[in-house]
Amino acid sequence: PTSATLPWAATERNPTAINGEPADAGAHSIFTGFANSSGYPAISIPGSPSASGLPIGLHLVAPFGREDILLNVASAFEREQPWRDRRPAQVDFS
Repeated sequence: PTSATLPWAATERNPTAINGEPADAGAHSIFTGFANSSGYPAISIPGSPSASGLPIGLHLVAPFGREDILLNVASAFEREQPWRDRRPAQVDFS
């Protein structure tokens, strides 16, 4: 699943803020629980990087039993926005 925030420092278990607003321990995963517990198919695909070069993911969910939709959308997106050779910029988290 895709997180609801940009990557945070590896030394932190959870982000302390999202978009400058204080965040509790589960705020970064607010959009993933329903897909995990409902059985709806979901996929996370890499989107464009943020202004600071950090990766942004897209979390897509389809109707029950329609994994084909997700795979077709992900494939079409990758054709338009290839990501295989992209690497995030080095970021100093200190």
